[in-house]
Amino acid sequence: MNYPRIEIQADGTLVLRCLSASHVFALREVPEILRDDDPDVRARLFPNSYENDPEREAEWDRYSRPDLIALFDSRREIVERDLESILSEPVWRGYRLTIPGTHKSAWMAALNAARIALAVRAGIDARDMEAELDFENPSAKHLALFRIHVLGHLLGLIVESGNPDIEFEFDGDDFDDFDGPP
Repeated sequence: MNYPRIEIQADGTLVLRCLSASHVFALREVPEILRDDDPDVRARLFPNSYENDPEREAEWDRYSRPDLIALFDSRREIVERDLESILSEPVWRGYRLTIPGTHKSAWMAALNAARIALAVRAGIDARDMEAELDFENPSAKHLALFRIHVLGHLLGLIVESGNPDIEFEFDGDDFDDFDGPP
């Protein structure tokens, strides 16, 4: 079995190769996940800066939060456009995604935010992150955990691409029994 890997081209472009259908499914969901206007998700992604100082919080909301939200939205748009580059490789190799090097930080922020949003929506806490996934009869929480782990693996590959001294270990056995969401 081929596992996802990342290649860095001379111009800094990142090429994620050997992506499974599960990886592609999870990636294609990211823009929609980031559009979630659920108040709990928004509160986690854009927390209060001055919880004990309403006056300073009001200033933050007025002057800084709009820029932060605009930056967040621009990263989502970058990811959405880059997802159009997903191509099928030979059947035994899965799919390929090309990410311009200048988009790397947008991808890292978007994948991290999507993982947070999925966790908030599914009520996932730190203990759940260590739970054994049930692939026989997965609950909605287990499916969310699976997607969080898939996006985390891809995030790890992107982070690793910037530092050759980092080795992101992946035990492919974790996902061998799962072909993707039902």
